[in-house]
Amino acid sequence: EVTTAVATFLNEHPSERRIRIDVVGDLVSDDKNLLSSDAGVEISAAR
Repeated sequence: EVTTAVATFLNEHPSERRIRIDVVGDLVSDDKNLLSSDAGVEISAAR
């Protein structure tokens, strides 16, 4: 999932040299009461 998001971002913004990868949402590893994670990957330019 991460590699696809990174590849898409780099294809859309070929001049960017630094990127930032964030996990947005709730992870099961952070909250053991969750049955599944709703977290997603967010890619942006690091400036």
